[in-house]
Amino acid sequence: MRRQTTTTTQQTGQTQQQTGQTQTGQTQTGTVVSGSSQQTTVTTQQTSFSRSVQTAVFQAIAQRSQINVSQLRLVEVRRRAWATSCLGLNISGRSCAQVMTPGYLVVASSGNQVFVYRTDATGSVVLFDQRATEIRTAQIRSRSTAISFRDVSANHWAASFIRELAALDIVDGYPDGSYRPDQPVTRAEFAAIIRRAFNEAEVREAINFLDVDRRYWAYGAIQETYRMGFLSTVANNLFRPVNSISKGDVLFALATGLRVSTTSSTDTLLSVYNQTNLSVEQRTLLAALTEQGIVVNYPDIRSINLDRTVTRAEVAVIVYQTLASLGCVPTIESPHVIDGGDVVTIDNDRDDDDDDDDDDDE
Repeated sequence: MRRQTTTTTQQTGQTQQQTGQTQTGQTQTGTVVSGSSQQTTVTTQQTSFSRSVQTAVFQAIAQRSQINVSQLRLVEVRRRAWATSCLGLNISGRSCAQVMTPGYLVVASSGNQVFVYRTDATGSVVLFDQRATEIRTAQIRSRSTAISFRDVSANHWAASFIRELAALDIVDGYPDGSYRPDQPVTRAEFAAIIRRAFNEAEVREAINFLDVDRRYWAYGAIQETYRMGFLSTVANNLFRPVNSISKGDVLFALATGLRVSTTSSTDTLLSVYNQTNLSVEQRTLLAALTEQGIVVNYPDIRSINLDRTVTRAEVAVIVYQTLASLGCVPTIESPHVIDGGDVVTIDNDRDDDDDDDDDDDE
């Protein structure tokens, strides 16, 4: 794990339109545009990230890390809807009810320290996300090391995403120094990437795939991703490890493995796409992925092409965006990523003013 970057991916002649950023307690407004010259934003209803919720999160951080609340600053706040009362986390010894729980993913910092927490909508449940905090901290520590591949130029549409994941040892290149961004991804290769990027609780027992020998290089990754619920059999206990994987399979594997959900309008979230021949379950999952900024469409932002074989570049961007949606890494802006409107605008200057007011009151 090596380096962090805050590079904004922007190709020559392209402009990005960041419209309708959410102000706390207001409605999100945005534009849906065709083509790649503008960023596509979905219009959704925003809920309020109140000062009381922020205070609850800051107090939890202060208690856990022995940091003064006045030293904390918000880095990022994202709207979320979790499928359990444990906010999507696996907590030993805690019973989690299967109930839709709206809330927030909150990233805060104090100097070089960063903290990722999850909270319900009122701040009555505030939970530390250790995995996301560890990845985000590792990325900060890796800032000094640059990763490059001879076939990924600085202006390649996925360059920043590829380099960031390579710095985190989630993707890697080939011995000749190449990454081969346009090469298809096999099911075994995708399983290896999933294993490095995510650490979800096991939801089922392992099985013996008839076409995956124990000595196969990706045997462990395939077994783990199956147990975590990301990937399944193709047919008759076959995994087909060398088969290329489609973009739809990648997206829906992430959606099911991470149990994504949304309380927003499915029709609104999917209005940005020109493909509608999806099942009800696929529409629900795709809507949740869209809201969380995970869907990437290149070169045409509105053409999702779920049946097309996915490339190594696309997988890198999709996996990075998934990690960003979990608070594990900072967002990299790109005109090829659908803005689902889940990011809440924060104002630390207002917090400073409020702190000053509190001091005056004392």
